[in-house]
Amino acid sequence: MSAALLLLFAVAMGVNVARGRTHLSCGCIPGVDVRLSWASVWRNVVLAVLVFLTGLCGQPDFGLLCVEGLLMGVSLLLLCMATASLTRAEAMG
Repeated sequence: MSAALLLLFAVAMGVNVARGRTHLSCGCIPGVDVRLSWASVWRNVVLAVLVFLTGLCGQPDFGLLCVEGLLMGVSLLLLCMATASLTRAEAMG
């Protein structure tokens, strides 16, 4: 389901880019103003493929691995948000 949603989002972004609506923000990362582009469309397609391939591997038998994976994802999101915030602060000041 996650891969299908990412592909649906990529199609919606692709339609807007094809129509020339690149001034819209994709909303990919909270607090970061990323405009629509073909690169963002392809990024979602690649993420959909990765999510699909991960789903084929199945659920790990050890529950702690699920918790580690979740915490790693949250940590990466927070690092992206912090980097974007610091980059934006340096550009402004």
